[in-house]
Amino acid sequence: MLSAARGLAAGARQALSVLLPRGLSGTAADVLTSLQTIGSQHSSESACCLTLGDSADVNVRGCMAIQLADSAAEVPAIALRGLLVNARITENTIVGASGLANREVVGLAMGEQPYLVDAAHAAEASRGAGVPYLVTAGLTVRDNDLWCSRAGISMGGLTLHLFETRIAHNRVWAGQSGGIVLTGATGESAQPGVHRLTVEDNLIRVVGPGIVAGTDRARVRGNVVSPNAALNLGRRAAVDEAATQPARRVPHPESGIVVARGLRLDATDDCEVTGNQVVGIAGHGIVVASATGTLRVEANEVTGVGGMGIEMAPGSAGQHMVIRANRLHDVIRVPRNGTLPAAAVRLHDIAHVEVLENMVDGVGQTALGTAGRDGIQLSGSGSRIVRVRGNDLRGFGVSGSALPDSAGVSIDGTAPSAEVDVSTNVVRLSTTPVAPAWRALRIGMPLAPSIEQQIRRAAVGPIGVLEGLIRSTVLRQPPGQATPQAATVGAGAAPVAAQALISVRGNLLEALGPAPTVEINVAGVCTFADNQCLRADSQFSTSTIISLQADAAIFTGNHVRGGGQFAADINTRTNGQVNQAWSVVGNVSVQGVRINGGTGNSSANVNSIAGIGVPTVAEPAAGAPSTRSTG
Repeated sequence: MLSAARGLAAGARQALSVLLPRGLSGTAADVLTSLQTIGSQHSSESACCLTLGDSADVNVRGCMAIQLADSAAEVPAIALRGLLVNARITENTIVGASGLANREVVGLAMGEQPYLVDAAHAAEASRGAGVPYLVTAGLTVRDNDLWCSRAGISMGGLTLHLFETRIAHNRVWAGQSGGIVLTGATGESAQPGVHRLTVEDNLIRVVGPGIVAGTDRARVRGNVVSPNAALNLGRRAAVDEAATQPARRVPHPESGIVVARGLRLDATDDCEVTGNQVVGIAGHGIVVASATGTLRVEANEVTGVGGMGIEMAPGSAGQHMVIRANRLHDVIRVPRNGTLPAAAVRLHDIAHVEVLENMVDGVGQTALGTAGRDGIQLSGSGSRIVRVRGNDLRGFGVSGSALPDSAGVSIDGTAPSAEVDVSTNVVRLSTTPVAPAWRALRIGMPLAPSIEQQIRRAAVGPIGVLEGLIRSTVLRQPPGQATPQAATVGAGAAPVAAQALISVRGNLLEALGPAPTVEINVAGVCTFADNQCLRADSQFSTSTIISLQADAAIFTGNHVRGGGQFAADINTRTNGQVNQAWSVVGNVSVQGVRINGGTGNSSANVNSIAGIGVPTVAEPAAGAPSTRSTG
């Protein structure tokens, strides 16, 4: 036990090190208490105030570690290495270039590529010293004050967390390398929840990223992340969305919370980012920067940030992601240019995604720029289940300024057999931009049959599969040729043809300008029911309020109001040919509904006009039977 000690490292290699033999445990409650150490500035090694390694039951409490080395020193004030069992670092004050980390001497900046073994480690291994590693079994870092010019708490490289690693109730002031950076890996167990990483209730003021989590079973909750100085985001240079971003020493240097890749190269799995506050930073609020398995982002508050509220970085992907009950206010404050719209929530390439009950208020309202501003943006051909429900999206663009091509909810390029559910959302522009190309809802998918569709529609068996593959990639089915009927093999039936199912129900959708309030262009069956669609500007009398193209369409129970020649323009196609797979009934609008390009009154009035039901017959395509629909 070491108590009430003072240490001064005055020369090279005179830093205080605590290297307890493996198996030796502190018998008292505290192994180190009230210790004051000062690291030297004469060498990088002596700048480390305290080193803990190969120890058990170590408790460092109420100590003060001050690192006098200049900002170029590549060492933390307190270094962790080797095996640490049941270590507790609590109620300390740490001042230095970097606070608490698992490397004593490194050749690269703290926080740089925390998931890789860097050049300094390789050089040390070549000298026979081995690669530095850290294995923790029950590590607690709690109630500390860290004042750091680089990283606050950083554990990366070859790091393995066993049982629970808990970083909680710390106050961190840090620089470009990040507030809390935790990568590496967690242990595996047949029993769920045995090994996990918890980062909770920390107060972080930082220049770089606030929290970087790159392990399985990470729980990031209840933290507050903000810049360590007030930022004037509106005067920053515009970000080019289309340009390739340069490689950075620290990935996502100004973002709030980053889910990153650690030692596991396939996917970061079973992570939660819940109940955090990200305020006033220059980058994105929450960033997914790696492939993920299951990820929950819930009940977070992102306010006044320069970038997007929730962003998936290029190259990332997901298996199952839930974005629920987040509040995003005044996001995208830094101007953005390019043809790719920015978004309050931008996600891509997720097999199963649910965006539920989020509130977005203010998207790009203090910034100009040529990029559009979406509310919720989902893209990627890998999405098979998409649920967008109960979200409230308001306040897009700047009144009196142009709003480029944008959408409240934008869903593009899902899988051919996707299930898409957009229901009970409120999307309101809430501003008065000049001639905006704004859509409250836009859903678009490739209309050409995919290889998967062709294979499933072709006859079952090796020859049929090969024929479907060749037809979809080389021959292409000629226009007008019927899709071959599925054959049976033995007593079994062919699988049902792959087809997207799109449901749009119970939404309030508002737009302004010449673009349709709703634009849907899909290969599959679309049900559009019980929606209120409004277009505030009545001067665009030659355009339509709702544009819907699908293999089959059900349009019922909608209230459509605003300027436009038609309430809805519905087109149903199969392999590019007009079909009569539609039903239009029980809608209320001053305008009519045009079906498959009809021009007469019969096709313009397939709904209730001014509350009076008008039975009509839509004009059928040549040679096709008519379909009657009653208002």
